[in-house]
Parts: sequence; C-alpha cells; structure tokens
Amino acid sequence: MELSRLQIDIIRERVRKTPLYYTDLVEELTDHIAEQLTHDPRLNEDNFDVLLNEAVDLIQPSNFQMRALLNSHLGALIQLSTAWKKLLTSYRVIYILAIGALVYMTYQQSFVPVDDMIKLLRTGLLAIILPLLTVSLFKRDYLKRSKVVSIGNTFWLSLVLISTLIGFISVFTSAPALVISLITLSITHIIIGYQCVINQAKLSMA
Repeated sequence: MELSRLQIDIIRERVRKTPLYYTDLVEELTDHIAEQLTHDPRLNEDNFDVLLNEAVDLIQPSNFQMRALLNSHLGALIQLSTAWKKLLTSYRVIYILAIGALVYMTYQQSFVPVDDMIKLLRTGLLAIILPLLTVSLFKRDYLKRSKVVSIGNTFWLSLVLISTLIGFISVFTSAPALVISLITLSITHIIIGYQCVINQAKLSMA
C-alpha cells in the first residue's frame, strides 16, 4: 500500500518526538519506517497509527541513532584516510614538500628552541578546533547534522592523538629534522581535515 504525503508527514512528526537529535537521522528514519510500512501487508487506513507506533518501538530510535553515529564516525575515519591516500599517491604530494620547505625556512630564521617548537605545535593542534567551534556558533544547523558532527569529532580526536604522540616522541628525542617532519605532517593533516569538514558540511546542507 502506497503512503500518502499526509501519512509520511505524520511519520516524520512521530519520529521527531523520539530522542533523535540530528535532523538528517530524522529524515533517514522517516524514510526507513515509510518503506517498512509500505511493504507491510497488514497496513490499511484503520491501523496506520498502530503499525506506526509498533515500527517506532521496534526500531528503538536511541539505538538507531547510536548505530548511525558509530557508522558516521567510521565513515569519517575512512574519509580522512582516503584524503591522505589521494594526497600521497598523486602529484599533490608536492604540497607536503612545499609545506616542509616553508617549515624548515621558518625554523632556520626563528631561532626558537626545538623544545619550545614542540610545545607550540602541541598547543596549536589542540587549539585548531576553535575556528570550527566559532563557525558552529553562527551555523548551528551544522551541529544538527550527524555526518558533519562525526567528521568534526574525528578530526578533533585525530589532532589530540597526534599531539599525544608528539609529546611521547619528544620524551626520547627532539632532533630538529624530526620536529620539522612532525610539524609538516601536522599542518598537512590540518589542511586535509578542514577540507573534509567543509566538504561534508556542503554535502549535508545541499
């Protein structure tokens, strides 16, 4: 039985009353339930509300959201990994070399001790999320999109892990060549991460 536009709107309003927070998940679950009811042989005009409530209870929206967020975060990891792979396996790898050259020249001219450079790098990695938070204050719709939040979270967590790894490595060595390499890779990762976040935001708001 095909659902009317009114019935689909009823499904959407019913889903909105569940604990789902993200607007894209509301639409996804609405489509899922509509598809399920369309193929339910028991459906008729009289029992639509009963079958709708049954479908919502069976799916358990909270669990649905948790599974969707887990998949989104795994997808974000793959997205970042794919971006790195494309960079390293194409002519764009020259960008890394250019960044490395700029970092090296800056290091040569700055006279900043290596240990201080490591501290600045770790602080910068953790503070790089501030622009994303600032944008989210003006573009609150982004915070209602699960895939945008997932790529943002994954990007932020990757920066935390990189900062932790740099701190661990610096305990054993602070060779200038290693520090320059770490700074180069960190800057490259920041650029890649921001590109992934921006691209996902554009896709989600399209």
